[in-house]
Amino acid sequence: MKLFDLKIAAQQISSWLVMGWAIAFTNSTGDAAERNDTFVVAALDNEDSQRVAAEFCQAFEIPQTNILSLNFPAGDQLSRTAWEDELRPQVVAWLNENDSESKIANVITVYGTPLAVAAWEDERETKPWRDFYAKALDARLGQINQSIEKLAEIAGQPVAAEPTAEATLADMRKQFDDSVAAAQQSISSLKFDQLKTAKATLQSQVRIVAGLYPFLGSLKNESESGSTEAARANEQFHYLRGRTEALAQAAELMDRVPASFEREATILQLLERNGGLLSAIGWLKRQQKMVEENDSAASLDSELALVLWPKYRRLGTTPNLLHPAFETSPLRSVYRTLSVTRIDGPTPESALALIERATEATKIESLSGKVYVDLRGATGNDATANRKERWLQSVASQFKSVENIDAVVESTAELFPVDGCPDTMLYCGWYSLEKYIDSFTFKPGAIAYHLTPGDALGIHDSDNQGWCRNLIEKGATVVVGSVGRPEIVGFSSLDPKQKRVHPVALSSGMIVFGIDGLTPADPDDSGVGK
Repeated sequence: MKLFDLKIAAQQISSWLVMGWAIAFTNSTGDAAERNDTFVVAALDNEDSQRVAAEFCQAFEIPQTNILSLNFPAGDQLSRTAWEDELRPQVVAWLNENDSESKIANVITVYGTPLAVAAWEDERETKPWRDFYAKALDARLGQINQSIEKLAEIAGQPVAAEPTAEATLADMRKQFDDSVAAAQQSISSLKFDQLKTAKATLQSQVRIVAGLYPFLGSLKNESESGSTEAARANEQFHYLRGRTEALAQAAELMDRVPASFEREATILQLLERNGGLLSAIGWLKRQQKMVEENDSAASLDSELALVLWPKYRRLGTTPNLLHPAFETSPLRSVYRTLSVTRIDGPTPESALALIERATEATKIESLSGKVYVDLRGATGNDATANRKERWLQSVASQFKSVENIDAVVESTAELFPVDGCPDTMLYCGWYSLEKYIDSFTFKPGAIAYHLTPGDALGIHDSDNQGWCRNLIEKGATVVVGSVGRPEIVGFSSLDPKQKRVHPVALSSGMIVFGIDGLTPADPDDSGVGK
């Protein structure tokens, strides 16, 4: 599934920025009963997976009984059918049996468990959504055709070929604009009574099909004309602009609610009230494309985060309710979301090294070092590239504004050079596909995120030259990767002791390798796991 596109402005990031990790344990000391907020998922018949799971539990005082071993098939890709029909029910059953008081909040996946859940092989999910969007589109095409017929009546012309579901949005818009132009031309010859009725019909159909924006442009021009009506037009312009902004924000907020047929119907109503039928049709066509592309692949970690949700859409986007944007949202109590991180790497030893780094990181009072942000200097029309650039620029800007943090920004198409980034505590960058550059000397607790598509899928490939594999091997304590299309993450505060990274969305392919926030067991203690 693709990542949820939550637009984070610079001022929002400032309240969310934290150097750290995606998982926080509430207790730094205590016995087994106090550590029952976490369970570990391992591969049943994989000795290395079992060893990493046991080492983690021993180091962090997690009861060995909190290891859930599943019979995963070999390989880093797990079929969607195997997950939904066989493995997911086992996880739910285990939680129902072992977590009757709903204390578990965290999941650790370890070396040997699959990285990704593949897309659907059948239509159990795609068909209901395909039918829903098709019916919604047909209804709106019928409304547009009715509007075109009314405009043709005003123009005294026969109706042109009506738009079909196969027509592009641009073609629909042009046909409607041509119909409006023809109607406007014929109106000038009408008598007063006929003129008044025709104008009212024309305005009504423009509002239904094209929304508020044509009127907004007209009012702006009138307000700047210097005419006697300019002041009134200016007042109406500001009122209408406020309304369009409110409707747009409402539609965006609805996108942060877990997907359902009811949510989609509400979004359609908001889009129609703002941008008319054409806006709703454009959105519907994008949703249809998502369904036809079967955009249902995800990381196993994302699916585990949602394993307690009784129902959710496996297509498209799923907002991460653990993100600070939902701090006060009652949705958290309805959709119980687990925080998932992974102890994994190119080899079992690499995974064990992540545990050691997390242990070392707990000994430091706060993170120290430099922040390195690598932009691409993108200036073209690629919306995805520009959005990533804006996010990285916001991250750089916020760190530069914080006292005692040295933020180094590469804003050209060049990469940071080999050995050019000493004392790294945070690195963010996003290009040089499958070509890692050994630029960094990582400090204890360091975080690294390179936004490369599917980069995490290469961590177990010895020939892989990607960033995720190498960032783990080269010493970062926390590495953010993706098994699909990468996206931005949220950093929740500048307090180094909170140590949190929040993916904007789940069921999106995001993986966070490495953990912190839980004090390791004292080696001289006789606690759990010894």
